[in-house]
Amino acid sequence: MAARDGLVDVTITPAGACGGCSVCSRREGGDLVLTDVIDVFGARVGDTVEVEIPEGVRTRAALAIYVVPVAGLFIGYLAGDLLSRALGGVSDLAGAGGAVAGLVIALLAVSGVERRMLRARSVTPRVSAIIARVSRR
Repeated sequence: MAARDGLVDVTITPAGACGGCSVCSRREGGDLVLTDVIDVFGARVGDTVEVEIPEGVRTRAALAIYVVPVAGLFIGYLAGDLLSRALGGVSDLAGAGGAVAGLVIALLAVSGVERRMLRARSVTPRVSAIIARVSRR
């Protein structure tokens, strides 16, 4: 779709196991596009390429998306409940407030870590091969 300075935007056909993680964006016409894919092969617009996602990214993404927010929810509930009991308040209400606060803190932390990881380019998809070059006239 577009190539510039060692990065390409790739129109993709999702695999059957695609869970809709929102890494790709949907463009007009319904195409899924993966933006800013690292390209050391010199892919050009129209080439068919193979894209590789670095090892461990799926595991870290699943951990960040599912485990961290749930842990924040439970830890927040426990903290609110224990604090309320220590102060003589209504523990269920304080637990619910703590759970919401824990969830918000966990989501903010995940967002911050995601931004840092993307800047480091350690999780950025890469072109691993050019399968077919488009012919040039």
